[in-house]
Amino acid sequence: MSEARKIRDAFSALYKLQTQSDKFYSAVAKVKSVDETARTCSVEIVGDEYLIDDVQLNVAVDSTAGFVLIPAVGSFVLISFHNKSDARVSMFSELDKVLINCDTIIANDGLNNGLVNVTHLITELSKFDAKFNAINIQINTMAAVLAALDGGASAAAWAAAQAIMTQPFITAQLEDTKFKH
Repeated sequence: MSEARKIRDAFSALYKLQTQSDKFYSAVAKVKSVDETARTCSVEIVGDEYLIDDVQLNVAVDSTAGFVLIPAVGSFVLISFHNKSDARVSMFSELDKVLINCDTIIANDGLNNGLVNVTHLITELSKFDAKFNAINIQINTMAAVLAALDGGASAAAWAAAQAIMTQPFITAQLEDTKFKH
């Protein structure tokens, strides 16, 4: 029997012995898949090919509230069993994402103030942009009228120099898609 096979059999025997007990125990497992909606993952116990489905990622079952760490598929986790059939992930080797759903989140002691709501910012900037462009058109019209009244080429030259039209704001230039709120 190969050395690898002996180790695998030892892990398997230990796992079976632990699962026959009513005591708490933990096992290292490899993440096979993740269901973010259900807040669960499927794992394979390291040293054994035993697959466990519906391992909970948070305490509240069927809840979107709170703080949930989503492990990367293929990474290793420590799963803790509270009985023979109830397992939860308790430690992570690699994360795919972090889900936070609560009323208030404070990062960096709140020293940078709040995050910008990009949709609202674009709406407000677009309103300002429209007002600015309207005023700019009025200035150009007024300068043209003044130039016609006094025949002043200087007023026409000044108006042409003032013709500034802004460009539309692009959300992608303002938004960091890796941090959403």
